[in-house]
Amino acid sequence: MTAEEYKTFWVIFDTCTKPPYYQDVHNILAMPKGWIIRYNYSSVLLSESAKKFANSFPDAPGRVLLVYGQYAGYVRGQDDRESRKGKKMFWIPTRLAELVHVQIDGSMYYFDLKLLEYPSLEDGALGKIVDDLNAKKETPFNLWVSVSGCSGDLDTLTQRANVGENWGLIVDRFQRTETQFRGDSFWRLVGPYRASDKALFSPIIQESYMKDDKGKHIAAKRSLYKVANQQEFWFELDNREPKPRKPRTQKKAEEFEQMREKYELVSGRVIGIEDKSGRVRSQTLELALRPYFSQSVYFHVRTDKLLTEEESTVTFRTGPQSTSWPEGPNFDLTFKSGWLLWKIALGGLCALLGLTALFTGNKLPEASLPCAVGLFVIGTLLTTSSAYILYQELRFKY
Repeated sequence: MTAEEYKTFWVIFDTCTKPPYYQDVHNILAMPKGWIIRYNYSSVLLSESAKKFANSFPDAPGRVLLVYGQYAGYVRGQDDRESRKGKKMFWIPTRLAELVHVQIDGSMYYFDLKLLEYPSLEDGALGKIVDDLNAKKETPFNLWVSVSGCSGDLDTLTQRANVGENWGLIVDRFQRTETQFRGDSFWRLVGPYRASDKALFSPIIQESYMKDDKGKHIAAKRSLYKVANQQEFWFELDNREPKPRKPRTQKKAEEFEQMREKYELVSGRVIGIEDKSGRVRSQTLELALRPYFSQSVYFHVRTDKLLTEEESTVTFRTGPQSTSWPEGPNFDLTFKSGWLLWKIALGGLCALLGLTALFTGNKLPEASLPCAVGLFVIGTLLTTSSAYILYQELRFKY
């Protein structure tokens, strides 16, 4: 990135007047650092400078500030064109990100954003950024994707980007001010961490390609975690649980009361965790949401294919929902699992030597019984070791 590109940065706004966009804010606050999320906007929602940089990507700014904006008093589901008349907007910074790819398809712009830390709630710095864009009419409800030159103010938001503290302050701002998110569940994933050495490991970036009249080029970038067979890891899950929102229908009210009675909950919501493939298994399939709690969620990887890698999708869902709008994070994380080559080689070698010892001992004459017994013991130990190296458990069939 050049010095000139570093001085400018993207400001991408969320206003969440439709359920899919409403979900985006929950997800960017919940997803782990390094995960890629895709935003898409029509060209009419980009400023001219944003279009210029997007069209010249990767020769464009990499830093991104994500900001939520709402008119005071707006209630979700309202006609935003009517509710914003004569009202003043307020702003909440939600996440820092890195722009890793731009895909343009006709009038649509697709932005692949790698999520980073949480910005600080420095209202003065944020105010300067937004006011500068507002003066050029480059904020909602005029435009949603802009480029700012207030790099010093972004540095202020970034330099104080304390992960845990800032996330909590941002969530409190959503809960305590008159936002349409008030009463929703907010939680986030931190990690993952390897159980073997407690080290944090990050997702890798995978590229997908497409061909057109200009040749082969990148169509999208996505994140996934590479894990090994029999690997164990965990995420830390932090939660901020609100006061309950009254369900709107009798059926939803009954589900709400049943769930709250079962878990003694505040909101009646839980997090469901599922991998339908069964390759990335969680010890926790359903986690009750309680106020201000943190819990470790452990996973164990199991794949049966030796020489090929397999993808698995772990789904995290907040429910039950009392309305048709999302009331918490809902997203998928992708894992690619396979066998470690050294384990395949060592396990295979032990199996080969073990079977050879058993076969040789079985062919020895009776006069060599002590030697045959020795080979039998050695062969049994080697084949058992092979099973343990490959599967980390002993399997006996009888």
